[in-house]
Amino acid sequence: MIRTALATLAIVAILGWFGPSLDDHSGEWDQAYALEDALNTAAARQRFEKAAQAICGPQAAWQELADGSIQCRTKHGRKTITAKVN
Repeated sequence: MIRTALATLAIVAILGWFGPSLDDHSGEWDQAYALEDALNTAAARQRFEKAAQAICGPQAAWQELADGSIQCRTKHGRKTITAKVN
């Protein structure tokens, strides 16, 4: 009986001491970093689109050009101004 209790206490002490080193959560950390990067990218894109809409006007259409600037258009699709959004 005492031997069993001592063995149980020894196992609990060993697991308590070395247990945290047995947990490898590196995959979860990588996943969390990737998710945080995706959220930051989405938020930056949303801020860009809001700024582009503010430059062109509330009811104007706009298109992003290859160099990162935007081309504003009228409701009929005619080009109006080209602007750089920071």
